Amino acid sequence: MPQLDATRRRTAALWQARNVPLTPQVAWIDVFTGDGCLGNPAAVVVTELPLADEAMLGLAAELALSETAFAVHGSDGCSLRWFTPTVEMDLCGHATIASARVLRDLGALVDGEGVTFLTRSGPLECWVDGDAAAVSLPCSPPVETEIPLGLIDQEVRCAHVAGDDLLLELATPAEVIETAADLAAMAKAARRLAIVFSEGGEDADMTLRVFGPSIGIPEDPATGGAQCSVAPLMGARLGLTTIRSHQASTRGARLISTLIGERIEVGGRTRPVLAGNLDEAMVRWAS
Repeated sequence: MPQLDATRRRTAALWQARNVPLTPQVAWIDVFTGDGCLGNPAAVVVTELPLADEAMLGLAAELALSETAFAVHGSDGCSLRWFTPTVEMDLCGHATIASARVLRDLGALVDGEGVTFLTRSGPLECWVDGDAAAVSLPCSPPVETEIPLGLIDQEVRCAHVAGDDLLLELATPAEVIETAADLAAMAKAARRLAIVFSEGGEDADMTLRVFGPSIGIPEDPATGGAQCSVAPLMGARLGLTTIRSHQASTRGARLISTLIGERIEVGGRTRPVLAGNLDEAMVRWAS
């Protein structure tokens, strides 16, 4: 893939040419914010050398956000891993966007410039421009399945599975917003996420909520990865390639997803909350 190789070489050159801090950094970024929406917070830890797996999981539990991203920047580019407080994730959209925002704030990127993260889900390209950012993710087409019983207190119109995720479609946005979930039952039915959604909503093509009790997230404030399955389904139904989503969690979130072949660009607004260095004792423990 010549274009991807060129991006990696360009990224490697940026690490060397720009004065990126060498002390391990930690930041808190809210992603998919909007009017009246706080989005989803992600912690981002940036280091030169990888941390031990148990240390990353321990730090994620200590930071206690839905996801913590660990970005390792070096001469050959930037690797990225994601952890909830209890498990490592194969993919996390909002924490990837948060990582790109932190690299831009540290001076490793400039506005409008892309970065390719090397992850366990393959290379992921991300862009930052001001407070706006987006990530290119692989689509995960859903397949219709039998409707499971007892997961939520609303009538489910149809159900789909996509990878480890379960999609439950309701009739109206109001039903999505009012849904009460049985988290214990959900943890048994969905290996990763349970996505409850409907067509329409306030200034949106789709309204959704996302639950992940099996991975330590009772309800996710905003979920870029969920768009990989639910946005293609809704886009095909509505005849749209760009889908505006309102994630109706307590914090609320606004996402814009654009379908491009077998991939989807998921974007929104970002907002930094805090940033600093990891404590030296914590660094020694985690190394």
